[in-house]
Amino acid sequence: MKSMKRAFATRIVVTALALALVGAACSSGDDDDDAGGGDDDTTETTLADEGEPVPGGEISYGMEAESDGLNPTVNRFAVSGALIGSAIFDTLAKFDPEGIAQPYLAESLTPSADFMHWTITLRPGITFHDGTPLTSEAIKVGVEGQLADPLISIAVRPVLDATEPVTIVDDLTATINTSRPLPYFPNYMTTQLGMIASPTWVLAAQADPALNQAPVGTGPFMIESRQLDTQTKVVKNEDYWRDGLPYLDAITFVVATDPQARSQSFAAGDFDMIHTTSDESILALREDDSIQLYEDEQGEEGFVMLNTSKPPFDDVRARQAIAYSTDRERYLELLGSGILTLANSMFHPDSKWYTEAEFPAHDPAAAAAVAAEYCADVPDQCDGDKIKFEYKTTPSVENDQIFQVLEEMWGDVATVAKVPVEQAAFITEAAVGNYNAVLWRQFGATDPDSDMLWLDSESIGAISVNWPRIDNPEIDGWLDEQRVASDFETRKELWANINDKLNEELPYIWLNHTLWAIAAQDNVHGVADPTFPDGEPLEPFNNGRNEFTSIWIDG
Repeated sequence: MKSMKRAFATRIVVTALALALVGAACSSGDDDDDAGGGDDDTTETTLADEGEPVPGGEISYGMEAESDGLNPTVNRFAVSGALIGSAIFDTLAKFDPEGIAQPYLAESLTPSADFMHWTITLRPGITFHDGTPLTSEAIKVGVEGQLADPLISIAVRPVLDATEPVTIVDDLTATINTSRPLPYFPNYMTTQLGMIASPTWVLAAQADPALNQAPVGTGPFMIESRQLDTQTKVVKNEDYWRDGLPYLDAITFVVATDPQARSQSFAAGDFDMIHTTSDESILALREDDSIQLYEDEQGEEGFVMLNTSKPPFDDVRARQAIAYSTDRERYLELLGSGILTLANSMFHPDSKWYTEAEFPAHDPAAAAAVAAEYCADVPDQCDGDKIKFEYKTTPSVENDQIFQVLEEMWGDVATVAKVPVEQAAFITEAAVGNYNAVLWRQFGATDPDSDMLWLDSESIGAISVNWPRIDNPEIDGWLDEQRVASDFETRKELWANINDKLNEELPYIWLNHTLWAIAAQDNVHGVADPTFPDGEPLEPFNNGRNEFTSIWIDG
């Protein structure tokens, strides 16, 4: 029997800015660096020598969901959208294994003394898939495109100078001007904001949105075909700027929303790679020593999110009723297969940002008391002593199971109506505040400053990426303080304050730290070996996403 190749990957980046409009919105359950680097709590076994890479061949990749489009200036890249995007677009920076953002498509990222102006110098001699040369104009068109989008602009506007966000210095140099000091600005360049698209294509797509399904980047692969909600095929970019890469001729990304069916297809050899957050699937994958399995639990958190801007959850008593009635340990017993970790905050216990955080304990009597008090005061929002609300979720077998468990837990204090919403509309529903409660997945940034926009009251409006519409002056103050603090312990204490206040205000009913797994067949190599252009290693895994330049197959 073949020996199993297994590595437990340290977390890197979830999202900053518009990228996590994204990881946010998929099923539940399932980015840091201080000046000195990120968490490295990796438990890793040494992989066997895989030999010299062999060019050629194709792989199929089973994904959990779809994205509404593949244009980084207008589309909401959930995990699967970002996965495909990473094959088509290069980002200006990527994280190294220590969690520090380093130049990638950019040759350098240089700050001004006050950290309010970051000069980006691009690598020379690179062209987009459509033949357009890579110049600083692409940075300007990309940033302006994101600022023009009603939703993505909410994520990027708070950090960019309102008058002149981008100044072109010369053909290969642009300066991004920020609204406040951003010592950790390179982190943003690892995300959707840093995905550089052909300006020719971006401008054409503004006139013809159908082109959003035909992306044009500088990346290792080019779009060949796309059937929305079914599959997307990309083929090798023969003119890729990194000599000899990529090795693969093509990748077909297949939407397979049922995690058990996805895993079964992988076991049958129909998929060469998959990603999953299904605990049952991960247990089965762990038993198969003929495959490669990479696991990461230090990224996103899974939780129920409550809209604090509209009844019933504009009243903290209604939120308390749900928190007290949620038996979170029982939830993990029923749905976690014994392998998931209970979450009390946005930081995993192994994270260097972690501090002890207390979430309200399961207390049915307290839940009934606050529900009764609320319903006595606001009878229109109740059936007797039960609070009425809608629970929205994307349709899947796994999400249906989660709802059944939660509905039973909440049954004594709430009457809950489940409302299925397709993935393509799910994020928009949350952004416009058209929900009471949703199943959500978010946070986990390498540096939590990149998660600031989800909490900042500046993000609240008719369309908001502060999804629960948290409007708390203390949180706002701590967010601003941590952004400019240079001392790690000071920043850690400020984030502890934020977590404590969130557990008091209860916009989130924390469930678990998401356990992501990426599995590959035994003939797929190089999954954990991506590098920077200078040959130094970069972080290979990112909350259900991986790099593709280093992957090759035999047989």
